[in-house]
Amino acid sequence: MKLKFKALISLFLALFMLLSMCSFLTVFAAETSSDESLSEEEQKLDEAPYTKIIYGSVQAKVNTMTQGITVGDMTMFYDPASGEVAIKNDVTGEYLLTNPYNVSSTTTSTGTASSPATLQTLLSQVIVKYTENDKESTFNSFKDAAIEKQIVVKDIRGGLRVEYTLGREEVRLLVPECITVEDFNWIYEPIASQSKYDADKFAAYYLLKDANNPNDPKKTQLTTKIQWPITEKFPVYVLDPSAKYAERLRLEKIVKKYTALTFELLDEMHIKTDYTVTNKEPALFKLALEYYLEEDGVSVRLAANNIRFDSSNYKLEDITYLPYMGSAVVANSAAANKGYVFTPDGSGSLISFEDVVGQPVIITDSLYGHDYAFHDISSGANKEVMRLPVFGIIQEIAKWTRETVPIEEINDKGEIVITEKPVETYTPYNAGYLAIIEEGASLSQISVENGGITHNRISVFTKFNPRPKDQYKLDGGLSAGSNAMWTVESKRKYTGDFRIRYIMLKDDDATYAGMARTYQNYLVEKGVLTSLDDTEDDIPLYIETLGALDTTARILGVPVDKQTALSSFSKTIEFLEALKKQDISNVKVKLTGWINGGLTSTVPYKFNIEKALGDDKGFANLVEYAKQNNIELFPDFDFVFVKTDKAFDGFNYKDSAVLTIDDRAAQYRKYNYVYQTYRSGRWVLLSPNVTEAFYDKIYEKYSTFNVGGIGISTLGSVLTSDFNEDAQLNREDSVVLYTRLLAKILEENGKVLISGGNSFTLQYATDILDVPFENSRSIYSYASVPFMGMVLHSYVDFSGTAINLAGDYRYALLKTIENGASPYFIIALENASELITSDYSEYYSVRASIWLQSIIDTYDELNTALKDVQTQKMVDHQFVGGNQRIIMTKYENGVVFYLNYTLDDYTVEIFDEDGEVTDSFIVPSQDFIKFDKNGKQVN
Repeated sequence: MKLKFKALISLFLALFMLLSMCSFLTVFAAETSSDESLSEEEQKLDEAPYTKIIYGSVQAKVNTMTQGITVGDMTMFYDPASGEVAIKNDVTGEYLLTNPYNVSSTTTSTGTASSPATLQTLLSQVIVKYTENDKESTFNSFKDAAIEKQIVVKDIRGGLRVEYTLGREEVRLLVPECITVEDFNWIYEPIASQSKYDADKFAAYYLLKDANNPNDPKKTQLTTKIQWPITEKFPVYVLDPSAKYAERLRLEKIVKKYTALTFELLDEMHIKTDYTVTNKEPALFKLALEYYLEEDGVSVRLAANNIRFDSSNYKLEDITYLPYMGSAVVANSAAANKGYVFTPDGSGSLISFEDVVGQPVIITDSLYGHDYAFHDISSGANKEVMRLPVFGIIQEIAKWTRETVPIEEINDKGEIVITEKPVETYTPYNAGYLAIIEEGASLSQISVENGGITHNRISVFTKFNPRPKDQYKLDGGLSAGSNAMWTVESKRKYTGDFRIRYIMLKDDDATYAGMARTYQNYLVEKGVLTSLDDTEDDIPLYIETLGALDTTARILGVPVDKQTALSSFSKTIEFLEALKKQDISNVKVKLTGWINGGLTSTVPYKFNIEKALGDDKGFANLVEYAKQNNIELFPDFDFVFVKTDKAFDGFNYKDSAVLTIDDRAAQYRKYNYVYQTYRSGRWVLLSPNVTEAFYDKIYEKYSTFNVGGIGISTLGSVLTSDFNEDAQLNREDSVVLYTRLLAKILEENGKVLISGGNSFTLQYATDILDVPFENSRSIYSYASVPFMGMVLHSYVDFSGTAINLAGDYRYALLKTIENGASPYFIIALENASELITSDYSEYYSVRASIWLQSIIDTYDELNTALKDVQTQKMVDHQFVGGNQRIIMTKYENGVVFYLNYTLDDYTVEIFDEDGEVTDSFIVPSQDFIKFDKNGKQVN
């Protein structure tokens, strides 16, 4: 009985102690509940799974993600918290990820761990750069959206929509800034009556200011009076100006929880102290990426019209999206991958991972070259132009396979026994992607970034700005002693889409040659490229004749301006006859400087053929001769540059010229190698707004000659915007106007010749001159590749720059063969010496009488080499033995070329699958050899 009683007493005491503890916890909770609830409400994304956890493989990372839709062989995965997306090829098992899967193992060039800020950037899909009062700031989607739980993922038809809110969502907080002592106590007392903890926290952020406080020094009283004039009348409480936004949030939650304060009451309190709320809307950007799964990859759309921010207070510099899509590790370690980045710099450029190890590299260039409507074109100085909106990465992936194989061994008894043992086999393979900018290309920049000192990854990506800006000097402005710079944003906003398509590549397609084939197939499917007719004809020979030149003659000692013929129509016929006698019949002639003032022509409005060349009759004779001999004529009109302005020529600066952002006529600027900068010339630019009207006017007379072809060279190589306030254009607007015009020109003329070959013009060009055969030769470039030539070959007749103007004639010839292109020469048939003292001294080597035999010999050599492959696709291009100056090109009919750019003969060895040499041959120095489809050397 006593034991039972003791047990009951023990139980009672235990219950009493437990209840007492609960009571204590309740009181403690009352004192700390606000802070705990705030912590719960303000809970941010846990970064550990992204920046701390090490994933051993891509699959391990993908296992943490949510599976989305499947299209064909492609499946989408996503992380709803971070916005990361992964695309899997279910057949090959390859992944394409928006962000590195192993961010936590990222290191700097010295081997130390990358900073938390760097890891946050690597985990971002969007980076927004903006300015506030000329101070530049940056948001990235992981730090400013994911961590703040401001990412929303939604299913859409065909894919996924990821919505981002970057920055501070709330504008005004229910927090007193400057109030009377009475109002402060009215707020403080209900807080203190319920939570001493929160009351102390609230009071800690407020400072009592009193200009009449006798305990303060005179200097302090004066400072208080200046900062808060109201304190001369009565003291006030002011919020600590150093309080951060997160701290203000906590104060607001305390106020809302314990008091009856409203915004209306707060406004009345501020009126009492003459305090004016000056808080402006904080930086906040809202945008969305839409991922549409395709059978070969994914298409990603950013709608420019849905980018939301306060444009009155903040200026958008650029938006970078998917900056680390398919990025690769670059380091001196086993974890590093071999490979390269491809960019469309000129003909095409490769940046090898091995060449940038440990180096911070940022290379950025605009597509389609400079926009001469801008004053600031300093970037991209003296570089080749990016004409194709493509880029990508290829990397060698290490694949280890483990299998069990029978192995013979001798046991302790000396007997041969067979045991099964696991064996690991290393099999490297290539994988990567090709990105195609499908929309918004003209407003984009392509950037290559290698972290170097910040991280060990390399990537290539795009930057866009839907509303570009420019800077100009306020000449004679208010700024004493110097010309102040003024930055102005374009009023014309691009409201279309920025869209990039990522195509996954593997094995044979995972090379730069495979990229070229992939892009070629893409253009064919889109109807941009159409195969050339299968023919056994000779390859084309492009001849450009320089027409009439402004010269000065002296008549009785008086200087008289006149037009001097450099290539009259009759002389042109004589030259073509000379070629005909050498059995060169497939000739295409571009006539330059033949109308409206010759080489320094006025705008194409009036149709005045130069008398010095033979007038209308001479031109008609040339057209008739060309038709009889199957020669294609391309009389060239310049619808981009206005070289001379004369009275009543149809051109006026206000309505016809491209205007800069400060309402001046935009001028063409040419790179000066002496001063190493761009120098303005006399040429102004014709606005795309009026180009079609000028074409229609000139075509009325031109069509009567029934030429059958037309040259519009500069429309293929130059693209500008226009800041004319009456009809502003961004570059995308100009693309729309130009393509509409090009379609009309092609329909009305049959044959169209352009220069350069910007991608949006390819569909409307039958012939392209000045296709780049080199890249910009950046110090980081591993090699120049004929990407553009591979894309165009067998679909468009094209050539590089004029061979006779090349610094190295033999090198230019080999480049022509490497690209499978046609030869191109610029000539003057008479009076070539007049060019020496003119503005056209770059034509230093164009005298036809000197070049005729070289043209014939060069054409014969190239025609023999390329005749049987001109309608065949170039299916492969390789560096032999890893030497970038020993080249192999292969065509779909089996023809193979080997080219040697070095100064020494080179022995090529052919190996079998076992690594044994089966054949070898010598490629002579600065020469080439050709093998036919049967493998027989034919030269």
